[in-house]
Amino acid sequence: MKKWRCDVIKQCCEGYSFIWKSDKLKAIWYEIPRCGSTAMKTMFRETPEYEFKLLDNVDADSVYDQYPDYFKFTIGRNPWDRVVSNYNLYRNMDYRVPQTIELFKLNSIEDFTFEFFLEGFQKNVNHHWEQCYKYLPTKDIDYYGRLDIIDDNWLDIKDKLGITDDRKIPNPKNRGYFGFNSGHGDYTKFYNDETIQLISDIYSKDIELFDFEFNEQKRVL
Repeated sequence: MKKWRCDVIKQCCEGYSFIWKSDKLKAIWYEIPRCGSTAMKTMFRETPEYEFKLLDNVDADSVYDQYPDYFKFTIGRNPWDRVVSNYNLYRNMDYRVPQTIELFKLNSIEDFTFEFFLEGFQKNVNHHWEQCYKYLPTKDIDYYGRLDIIDDNWLDIKDKLGITDDRKIPNPKNRGYFGFNSGHGDYTKFYNDETIQLISDIYSKDIELFDFEFNEQKRVL
């Protein structure tokens, strides 16, 4: 089988912890895919003085217990928006298209409609659309941020960590490396009553944990 980057068949991220630690800042970031994580990692690469490092072969609960005094935070994403973002990622990103055809057993990418994706993505487990809560410890962490207000959240997190610089999270349109801005616009146009409820059921724990709603306006802090 041909090897793909971030292979949805072989799960090349197996063993990747999605947990970042800075001893300097006494902080733990629990990364969640398709929730602004590329922008966060880009910022960390461009700001080595933060000293965030990816941990190897650890799990969320063990890290939580091992560093009781560290500030622990994450960024989640509205699940209805996140699912549409994933659909566009696997529908439109050039190197993803062969993966999508293979994973979903398609004759052509033109057959990959949003409705088809919703029928198949539950059977095809992938870290990009796994529920957010599965990346987090079972105990409450210090800060649950949201992608829709990530800039405001970052100001809060910087304040908690004593960061005084004016560094901002990179704009998604300017991301390099693996970054992909799906550009799907208003996610609500992809849904009907039935599919709204489907996502609500699948991501019920995320919705409760981050206080998400369908078609919500940007939250004002």
